[in-house]
Amino acid sequence: MKRIDRLIIKAQKVAQRTAERFTIGFVTYLPEANLWEAQGNLTCGKPGRGRQIITEHEDKESAILALESLSQKYPNAVENAVIFIEDFEE
Repeated sequence: MKRIDRLIIKAQKVAQRTAERFTIGFVTYLPEANLWEAQGNLTCGKPGRGRQIITEHEDKESAILALESLSQKYPNAVENAVIFIEDFEE
């Protein structure tokens, strides 16, 4: 039974390393479109294997909420995720 428990724990660790995780997000203002862009980066633990999710929003708060929901959908147990917010408008 102990051997099975160790194998389950090992499989869980491997699955966690290869699962997609939210690592960093950016909220930027697009003055030409008068929109806010939310850009979230996901990684699966292998170099060059991540992906980027980009959405556009009417206001800054909804862009931040989009990244927060992305970070909840793809939790990162390995490191703290950071969201950078452009806090000025032209």
